[in-house]
Amino acid sequence: MLYTKTYKTVEEQADLLIRRGLVCNRDTLIERLNWINYYRLSGYLFPFRKPDSDDFVEGTNLDQVWERYCVVAFKTKYGDSEESLPLWMAIELMTFGSMLKFYEGMHKNLQNEISMAFSQQKGAFISWMKSLNVVRNICAHHERVWNRVLGVTPVLYPKNKSKKRLLKLLESYPNVPLCEMGFPEDWKKTPFFAEVA
Repeated sequence: MLYTKTYKTVEEQADLLIRRGLVCNRDTLIERLNWINYYRLSGYLFPFRKPDSDDFVEGTNLDQVWERYCVVAFKTKYGDSEESLPLWMAIELMTFGSMLKFYEGMHKNLQNEISMAFSQQKGAFISWMKSLNVVRNICAHHERVWNRVLGVTPVLYPKNKSKKRLLKLLESYPNVPLCEMGFPEDWKKTPFFAEVA
């Protein structure tokens, strides 16, 4: 198969998105494309495209798209500082399993700092990362998740504030449509959230 697309610089990619109707500051767009790359950002831009067109619906702006990207907790917590940029560029290239090994290989003080940023003790944090890695691998291989023993059980301490923190995170991004993340319309009434909502 012959690859016919020509290479575009980050500046050319930014200009292409602007021509297609993305409202933004060009320098900011270039900075973010350097961070997460064109194809990763395109996945978040897809819902804003006009039917049967590469152009975006009128009024689509980078802030809307970036909010969706930033709902990811790791990047919300650590992705704003310039010092963290090299780390996150590396993590963008890692698999979830590689990121888990990266975390497990860190100094204990750094492990504790990261886990406490999520209001978790280190043991609980690692248990969740391992559980998510198992689920991710099952899904990646198109295997059954329903009614299956995972072999890893995530730990949740009684005084854990994860539910409140998740609610606070979702409330911080009111323009992100939760239905696109699989939340049912009455999700706050479900037993999991009812006690904190």
